[in-house]
Amino acid sequence: MSEKLKTNWVIWTTPGSYTWKVPINVKWIKGIIIGGGGGGGGGSGSYGGGGGGSGATQLFQAPVTPGESISIIVGVGGSGGTGGSSPTAGGNGGNSQITFNSDNSFISAYGGTGGSAGTSSAGGSGGTGGGGGLNNLRSIFNTFNQGANGSSGSSTGGGGSTSSYFPNFYINGMIQNTGVGQSGAGGGLNANGNSGKNGIVLIWWEE
Repeated sequence: MSEKLKTNWVIWTTPGSYTWKVPINVKWIKGIIIGGGGGGGGGSGSYGGGGGGSGATQLFQAPVTPGESISIIVGVGGSGGTGGSSPTAGGNGGNSQITFNSDNSFISAYGGTGGSAGTSSAGGSGGTGGGGGLNNLRSIFNTFNQGANGSSGSSTGGGGSTSSYFPNFYINGMIQNTGVGQSGAGGGLNANGNSGKNGIVLIWWEE
């Protein structure tokens, strides 16, 4: 009778840089990487700001060596733009990435760009959804989902927010809620744009 494998996981949700070492006897990992969402642009007195673009998503499997060092970056959500007489664009979302330090292979999920500010004559344009990158092709069975573009503002309000792709999964009793990498909506007339949501890095393995 075969023995049931145990699934373990580790997750990073706070923007910043981290280091993780592959546990003993682990030779394969799987993961989800999502970039930060772009912030919404601020609205002018005549037109709303554009919504930000959402962060990209990378799903992967990769061979690893026990004890190997892996660098983790979690992208921050972009700030919302300021509304009013001199409105500003939303901030770009930060890139999320894992790097296998033994050979410098990496897998990246880029953050979405911020939405433009509304002007006196036009609504702010929506931000662009995040893309992705691979170096040295360490990962296999890689699935990439580009972030969604934000919508433009109008004379009646700001552009809406967009969501990143997030698979439904269940690991050891944990259900990770969506909203990760979501972009911020554009600000309405004379209103501030909304901030984007932070990205995430999730790694799991079986032993």
